[in-house]
Amino acid sequence: MLAYRRDLAREVMQTAGVTLNSRNPASQERGKLRILNPESRALAWAISTGRRVPYRRKQRWEPAVAVLLLLCGVIPGVAYILWLSAQQRASNRELAALVKRWQAAGKPEPASSFFELYGH
Repeated sequence: MLAYRRDLAREVMQTAGVTLNSRNPASQERGKLRILNPESRALAWAISTGRRVPYRRKQRWEPAVAVLLLLCGVIPGVAYILWLSAQQRASNRELAALVKRWQAAGKPEPASSFFELYGH
């Protein structure tokens, strides 16, 4: 789970357009993080404070598996696609709940340790 949190933190920082290195001042990194969408900001907050983050399974081969199952038969392919969409909806609900918790906490900024731990 720690590796997943680290990958997720790097994904958030790359979305912000921050080149992660020790030469960047923390104020630059924070400023770019502030203009992100609420989902990314809530994820950064949750990671920095050690809160639970929703687990999103991202596999590059999922579309290929869906196509192969559709070629093998319509029913297995459609069942797999429905299962994937249910997983995506569950992940989106968990992310929305995280955003609500972040907003209820007053939309705090991520802790300074977020930039120190995940910036290198």
